[in-house]
Amino acid sequence: MRLHKLPRAMKLASYLESKHFRTAAGLLIKRTRIIGFFLYALATVGFFILPREDISRSSYFDENALMTGLATRQFDDAVTVNRVAMALRDLDQSEAISVIDKELSKIGLEVYQQNFSALLPIALVQQSTPTISGRNIYGILRAPRASTTEALILSAPFHTRDGTSNVYGIATMLSLANYFKSKTISIEFSHSINFPFS
Repeated sequence: MRLHKLPRAMKLASYLESKHFRTAAGLLIKRTRIIGFFLYALATVGFFILPREDISRSSYFDENALMTGLATRQFDDAVTVNRVAMALRDLDQSEAISVIDKELSKIGLEVYQQNFSALLPIALVQQSTPTISGRNIYGILRAPRASTTEALILSAPFHTRDGTSNVYGIATMLSLANYFKSKTISIEFSHSINFPFS
């Protein structure tokens, strides 16, 4: 086997040292900028041609990160977000829970409320109240054909860390719950989705 491969290796070595190879390599080196610019322009044109529908429909992407140009916006319910945010704007937490309860029930989700009491870590204890108590509310969108042991959690707090009201976050979450419930996309879920508000 080595006797057969040796002449090929010798031919390759002799070609790399030949005048033709050195001439071709020299031309490539001299034209590096032109070749680079041409390849860059070709790639740019391809980048703009690729998202065209007549081309992308017949193409298959194995890498999901390359599919961003093919995504279409489906969730855009600013009307519901503004309506719910206005309804929640000047309410305290117990009144907000009542509004959220009505919205979740209207959407068609299972609605539950939970009273809680938690002991704060020493670093968070302020004044003389080491415990906090309150009430959470959450809605559950059940997956049609899935186990109930796993769920996706999408949560929205009543207040942000700096203490401001999170009415737009809550309103967006309710609008998203309505979108998931009303669209046929809910049939494709492999897990239930929980929407807790705390």
